[in-house]
Amino acid sequence: MRVVILLTIVIVVTWLTPRSTIAQGACRPADEYSAYLVNKMTTLMSNAHPDDGASRNALHVPLVATNEISLVADSTICSSVLSAYNAALGPRGTGATASTQVTVVKVGNARYVVFDPGQKAGEYIYQMTLDGQYVVLTITGT
Repeated sequence: MRVVILLTIVIVVTWLTPRSTIAQGACRPADEYSAYLVNKMTTLMSNAHPDDGASRNALHVPLVATNEISLVADSTICSSVLSAYNAALGPRGTGATASTQVTVVKVGNARYVVFDPGQKAGEYIYQMTLDGQYVVLTITGT
């Protein structure tokens, strides 16, 4: 009898859980942080400032058309990026936890810019650029 009740509860909870929550997995949902990161990458592509080229080089992102910049919602990509992100940050000290979701912005067809607003170095949020094979190219603070 207990098994039937437990199974019924699991089925009901699964049925009531919004599909967007299930699909997100390792991807953070769109929010003010993702809007900031997409805007930051789009601005770097405008070449409006003399330092834009140097900033792109430092971040290891190519110059692409702004329509080639997008927020990633694919849980497979986010899971791979998340593994690399956590491995690159390594141990975070007593009481610190690994990231469970990240914001990922695809730049062109071979770069991912990623961060988790919950992971900080002082006042700065860790930001990483990964290539298409999920190898970390840069770690900066934003």
